Amino acid sequence: MEDLTLKQLESLAIGYFECRLSRAEEEDLRKVLLLSPLRSGLLDECRLAMGLEATVRRGRRPRRASSTMRWLSVAATAALLICATTFLMRDTTGGIDSPQPTFYAEVYIHGRKVADQQTAARIAEQGRRKSLARMDSLLHASLDRRDRQLKELRRLSATTAD
Repeated sequence: MEDLTLKQLESLAIGYFECRLSRAEEEDLRKVLLLSPLRSGLLDECRLAMGLEATVRRGRRPRRASSTMRWLSVAATAALLICATTFLMRDTTGGIDSPQPTFYAEVYIHGRKVADQQTAARIAEQGRRKSLARMDSLLHASLDRRDRQLKELRRLSATTAD
């Protein structure tokens, strides 16, 4: 079927469009059209139709990768929910003043460990509050500096615009 003339190929293409070819003949025509250097409007249209048909047929098949990915995403979501729940339950139960604190603090003063957990927790909380206050003051200083720079930038842009 490889040594076909242009007229023979066009006749087979017409047969394809009129649904007179068997599936085996259609496959042979597809192979010949892929390898043949012959060109015509009818042959190009047939090549296009065969390509579209193959695409449509491929789209109808069930895809295993899709179902596999779906199950993997369900498993990942479940694992994420379990981790988040565990984390939230751990952090929301108890506190500093509860009989069993949810965290462990080791505090050393002048190289000596504070043995009482309640005292260690209070000292750690004071250190945390001091750190937060320092961060807050640094944030406010940074915002003030930014506001001054923006004001200066606006002043400069106003003077250059005049």
